[in-house]
Amino acid sequence: MSAKQVNWPRSKHSYVDLSDGRRLHVVEHLPFSGAAATTTAPAAATPASLAPPATTAPAAATSEAKPPVVFESGLGLSRLLWANVTHLLAKAGYRTISYDRSGLGRSPAATERSLEALVADLEQVVRAYAPQGAIIVGHSYGGIMARLLTARQPQLVKALVLVDPSSEFVGAQIGPLGKRLEALFDSAITFSRDLKLLPIFLMAAGYKHLPARLQQKVRVEDVSDAALKARRQENKGYYPALAKLREQPLPHPQVPVEILLASSSPESEWFKAHSEYASKLPDAHLWQASTSSHMVPLLRPQEVALAVKQADARRSA
Repeated sequence: MSAKQVNWPRSKHSYVDLSDGRRLHVVEHLPFSGAAATTTAPAAATPASLAPPATTAPAAATSEAKPPVVFESGLGLSRLLWANVTHLLAKAGYRTISYDRSGLGRSPAATERSLEALVADLEQVVRAYAPQGAIIVGHSYGGIMARLLTARQPQLVKALVLVDPSSEFVGAQIGPLGKRLEALFDSAITFSRDLKLLPIFLMAAGYKHLPARLQQKVRVEDVSDAALKARRQENKGYYPALAKLREQPLPHPQVPVEILLASSSPESEWFKAHSEYASKLPDAHLWQASTSSHMVPLLRPQEVALAVKQADARRSA
């Protein structure tokens, strides 16, 4: 059955009010009725393993209710990135929370887009919708935000799932090259907007796999002037944030961590950096998705959902 034909979970749209007067648009997806509420611990996994865990979801084996799952999107991306993942997790009995950062999707814009400001907003979302803690899932730059939240407020994070996350340990992402990449990114946004190509690029990147009604939201919300401005603002702070983290490393998370990378050569700098990071964590599992695209949540939502279940199962073991 295609994504356009499935029944989607019940959703609740709301806003969280921030202390500076801004509001963040939040979508809460509720589990399908009758969905299982527990998971089983998987077999022990080796950090930096290349193969994914078993493709069959663990069966129920513990009485502990499943924790909520909070999603943090990559740079300049709205909550719509996670739509297919939230559907799969709702079927598995999870309550999910996705939201739009300021200026993206349906959230009003803001001026301050430093990493610290972004993480402060994420913290407010978690406190409002999952005050007892949640599994935090971050894609790309969202993975950095998830790690920083874990370092600042570990009591709010039950497990981490990092989906092709950015890394301060990849040399190409910092220094002079980072500044050139920032300028190139900004030029690409301007070029795409002026030629009205951005909707085409977004569909080609993977948004074409969303249901038709959500594709239409992408074509409207993700290409608005506010979204383009927010994307530029986030990009401006991206490379300095990575450089700062390299100089001032974060403490290692003490919760289960699933790292799901886009497929690449084990000899690549990207894979080596993440493999070394995973090897230093007390409870980490690194594996590769069955796509080389950075947009893993769109092209392989079932693998992201599996990573969440694996992290939850290890947390419950």
